[in-house]
Amino acid sequence: MLILITGQRNSGKTACAAFVAKGLAQSGAAPGGVITRAEFSEGKKRFYFVQSVKTGKEKYLLEVSEEGPQVDNKGFIFARRAICSSADCGCILIDEFGAIEAGGGGFMIAVARIAAHFKGNFVVTARPSLAAAAKKAFGPRAVKILDLAKTRPEKAARKILDWLSK
Repeated sequence: MLILITGQRNSGKTACAAFVAKGLAQSGAAPGGVITRAEFSEGKKRFYFVQSVKTGKEKYLLEVSEEGPQVDNKGFIFARRAICSSADCGCILIDEFGAIEAGGGGFMIAVARIAAHFKGNFVVTARPSLAAAAKKAFGPRAVKILDLAKTRPEKAARKILDWLSK
């Protein structure tokens, strides 16, 4: 199954994914994948870091500047390895399926490798405008969408954990 957590910028997609990862870990489910956190500068998200859900290790990913994203390839390599090393997990979280991934870059190299044969569940965050591209990228599988415009991240995470427990 593919569970898409959708929401506009700053709606709580990452917080929801982190709640799901924590809930799965507490239940003994050992999730994998990546969570991307941002640090703010002058009221805007500026620096992004990617964390392996499986190991807790974190790497710098990119900086958003006026010229656009300034990517650190080492961060994306780390993220791709974290995703690919999660094939033994029952659930892989991908935070976030963004414009870079929709264009075939970023995390998509790892997603393309693993999605074709992974039989477990994916929990993926994306903005509503990228939901169709995310569904296509993860191949044919059942899809559930949870829009954070309609619910709070904590409540959404509980619903997702309920779906995953069935």
